[in-house]
Amino acid sequence: MALKAQTDVILFLLEENLVELVLGAIYENGRFKEPDTGIAFVVDVEGAIEIESQIERFKDESENADKPPGVFLAPNALIT
Repeated sequence: MALKAQTDVILFLLEENLVELVLGAIYENGRFKEPDTGIAFVVDVEGAIEIESQIERFKDESENADKPPGVFLAPNALIT
């Protein structure tokens, strides 16, 4: 394992039915077939606070965007 000066961490909070779709896209577009490109893993979330206040905004954004409902990307995130 090579340690580099910069480490990026990207977290996605997804509906359960979207996990495989998003994980597959991360694998393909993140070049995970190449060595030292990182790791991707899934952790079940039993609860979260303060998410309710953001759900309506996410729904509004997803209705006006060209992506599956329930997939919310950070402004600079890209999954193709």
